[in-house]
Amino acid sequence: MDPQYRRYGRWLKRAAWILAIYLFAAWLFMGLSPSQSISDPELVISQLRPFMLQAMILVFFIIIQFGAMFWFLSRGNDYVIYPNEYDTSFDDVRGQPAAVESTQEVLRVFEGFKDFKQMGGYPPHGILFEGPPGTGKTLMAKAIAGASGVPFLFATGSGFAAMFVGIGNLKVRRLFKKARVMSDKYGGSVIFIDEIDAVGSRGGVTTDRSGDRSTHRIIMGGMGMGGGMGVINELLVQMDGFTVPRGLWRHIRRIAFRAKPKVPFYNILVIGATNRAATLDAALVRPGRFDRKIHVGLPDAEGRQDILEYYLAKVRHEPIDYPKLSRMTVGYSPASLKNIVNEALLFALQDGRDALRWDDLWQAKLSEEIGLKQPVKYSPREKAMVAVHEGAHAVASYALEREELQIQVITIQKRESALGSSRPRRSRRCSFGPRSSSWLASRCPSRVWSRRRSGTARPRRVPRPTS
Repeated sequence: MDPQYRRYGRWLKRAAWILAIYLFAAWLFMGLSPSQSISDPELVISQLRPFMLQAMILVFFIIIQFGAMFWFLSRGNDYVIYPNEYDTSFDDVRGQPAAVESTQEVLRVFEGFKDFKQMGGYPPHGILFEGPPGTGKTLMAKAIAGASGVPFLFATGSGFAAMFVGIGNLKVRRLFKKARVMSDKYGGSVIFIDEIDAVGSRGGVTTDRSGDRSTHRIIMGGMGMGGGMGVINELLVQMDGFTVPRGLWRHIRRIAFRAKPKVPFYNILVIGATNRAATLDAALVRPGRFDRKIHVGLPDAEGRQDILEYYLAKVRHEPIDYPKLSRMTVGYSPASLKNIVNEALLFALQDGRDALRWDDLWQAKLSEEIGLKQPVKYSPREKAMVAVHEGAHAVASYALEREELQIQVITIQKRESALGSSRPRRSRRCSFGPRSSSWLASRCPSRVWSRRRSGTARPRRVPRPTS
């Protein structure tokens, strides 16, 4: 069919709908037949004018009501940090030299994106920080906010969850629209989504509540809270979707000058942080969206010493053996090391001193690992049993795993649920020997002694091999 006839048919259909609405309104409000309505349209329109005005006002208020409600619900919990408002730098990120160096490389390309584009490359779109909790992922993002020199938009993955389906999509759209406006004004912008696994997982928006999925489908439209997969799909489109020309000038160029519209370029860097990278959607972590994946893991001995020196330099303290303290904190995250220094300062304050010392750090470490001291009175027999029990653990552990660990504390002081404790200090984090058998063997002597002491030990019969 000729496109002109098809267009003519659409206009005829619209005219027929308008005529049908006109005749129905004349019959409903004035009781006129179709012939009477067509013969005297001026009378009909003059009589229907008050009803038309009321209907327009009603429709206007309904639109305003729903528009205001969706505008209010789509406001995200994002915050904007403008340049020179944040004083955190990469010097504050300690114990992660490889992660800091990799992040600075991406940031240099982000700031010099024009030169990089002229060379034929495309600027990085995103960085994904992944690793255990407390290793400094959010601190790395704060350093980027202080060093980038462009607006920094902070949001959380759980902030995109909403009551109604589609509101989460609007929140994502508003966030990226704000970032584009900032990019046009400042030459770039950074979006940081903390705990991105709450919105970017394969199941959509994740929540702590586990219930019947059929119930969620009825209440929440089939995708969990606030749209589920619709939110992550919107995030995928905004990060690496179609960028269309915008504004009235593009229509003038297309109609009047027959010129090709200019597609804008937005220099936006998206940063995500998660400690559950395995749950993220594969389309989200592909190159083009998150081009650089940086693992922020637990620091090594040198990193822990650097972190301890950094935090202890901010407080008053007596001379500290930093290498020894670093060796004693194997497996500690930067957040745990910061907490130990703060707890040690509290112990010094409670003792009436204005500077912490080694004993305060030691007590803070024990409190972190095995809990606070709890006063308990032992009878002589109980004290002997607890002492021999913990001593058996320590002797067996030292004898069986001599190359792997050293005994750092043996105590009969009650802490949390344990009447006593023997805490070994492992000299290295990796081991290639039969650790499980050595650990089980070190648990046995105390149990054997306890049974013999109480008289409940029984010799076991060893079955003879049969031919």
